[in-house]
Amino acid sequence: MGCGYRQPKGGYLAAAPNLKRNMKQLLAILSIFLLFSCNKKQDVSKSFQIPKETTYSTPLSQTAPAVIVRDSVRPDGSHIVTLRLEGEITINLNPGTPPKDTTPTVPPPIDTSKRVTGIGINTLPWVPLEKLTMFSTVRLYIASGWIWRPNGLFVQPFWQAQTAYADGLDDYLYRAKGLGIDVLPCINMAPDWYNGYSQGIGSNDYPPIKKGLNRADPKNWEDYAEFWYQIVCRYGSKVHPDSDLRIDETPRWNGDVKNVKKSGLNLINAVEIGNEWQMWWNRGTEKDLTYLHPEEQAAMLAAVYKACKRADPNIKVIMGGTTNFELPYLKAMKAKFDQLGLPFQSDALSIHHYSSKFNLKGVHPPTWKNSSACLPSEDKDFPTVYEVVAWGKSLGLETWLTEFGADSRGPSWMHITLPGMTDEEAQGKLIVETYKEYFKAGVTRCYVFMAADEPGSNGGLWQSSGVLRNKESGWSEKPSWYAVKNYVESLKKK
Repeated sequence: MGCGYRQPKGGYLAAAPNLKRNMKQLLAILSIFLLFSCNKKQDVSKSFQIPKETTYSTPLSQTAPAVIVRDSVRPDGSHIVTLRLEGEITINLNPGTPPKDTTPTVPPPIDTSKRVTGIGINTLPWVPLEKLTMFSTVRLYIASGWIWRPNGLFVQPFWQAQTAYADGLDDYLYRAKGLGIDVLPCINMAPDWYNGYSQGIGSNDYPPIKKGLNRADPKNWEDYAEFWYQIVCRYGSKVHPDSDLRIDETPRWNGDVKNVKKSGLNLINAVEIGNEWQMWWNRGTEKDLTYLHPEEQAAMLAAVYKACKRADPNIKVIMGGTTNFELPYLKAMKAKFDQLGLPFQSDALSIHHYSSKFNLKGVHPPTWKNSSACLPSEDKDFPTVYEVVAWGKSLGLETWLTEFGADSRGPSWMHITLPGMTDEEAQGKLIVETYKEYFKAGVTRCYVFMAADEPGSNGGLWQSSGVLRNKESGWSEKPSWYAVKNYVESLKKK
């Protein structure tokens, strides 16, 4: 439920509503390059005003008064430099030959023998991974429109959301592997070009299926299954012939990096097929079709699971996280799988749950009020997790809690206050206590929401749920970051 999906639901990833604004700014910056044409016989130079602080990752030569704000070293030894530009900048564009793919080789293995497994966090590609090394795994939100194009994958660099820190998905996964962090890609939403809906951000909340098709028929999800087949071919452990691979080689602008076919990179061991497909908050509205009924999500998984296992039999395929302990919904999915003659088409149950003083056992959706976040001991619905875990075990499945957390600032339903503590300290206590209680209940992995506060966050639901403050604050650590770090260190000593 984190992921920006609240009041009114329909936000975009964890940065809603701010990410939409930021994305528009980013695209506006990138569009600068499209304004220029290059004569084959000579360079063309133009001068123009740009924002004071801009990150460039595209091939260009430039001269301008500038101050180095950040110098990031990539795994291949190259540098990405963020400059603060003063006044005008002159850019000389020469298309020349598009640069070759520069994906680094797999880093040497590091010692992860003391890594505490199951301690996870939700994040976005631009949050520095170096700040998250006490977590054994990260759940990485990726909007499908960033990487899924009509002709295939466009992943290195990202089609959208390109930043100095995460130029592409290859780069990100190599960096994570070098730090000993497992990445669970949660690729969600649908590209606007595919299903014909639009939220003005390139991706939308509607399921990735063509309009008008029967969503309870697995055959109608074959395009989506093919997309996931390509993802697992590239990042899983099995090498495939180039003839099996589909990438989009279309450059975004003159001199853009060309995507290259690759497979068997062995950078992931699990994938999560979307996020919160049962968007109950949109029921009965003009966005009613964003809600996937249990038999529809089961049909989707029946197609995708088969495709992923064909790409890599060793990959774990995880259903999109539910919005709560929705055991009736999970049981209805199983009934559909039974009808199709299939076992449950997910290698683990994925659930979300946020503890509130106003939760009631088995009552979904919940009714929340401002500043109602609480410790698991005060959450009347928390014991339901034991039922979910037991049911999953009856199917031979683990249970993963892929979202939980609280805000450290109000006004927010998930804002937490505790006697004798600052709100930021209270957030840390909630996170650690929640980890403990879920592991006690038999949950295998737990992912706190969220790595960092939203840009410009000043209150609001999930805007201050990070263990890090936002980029404007320099990604500084909150008390909750230290609380998790100390908890992990204590587990290492046991």
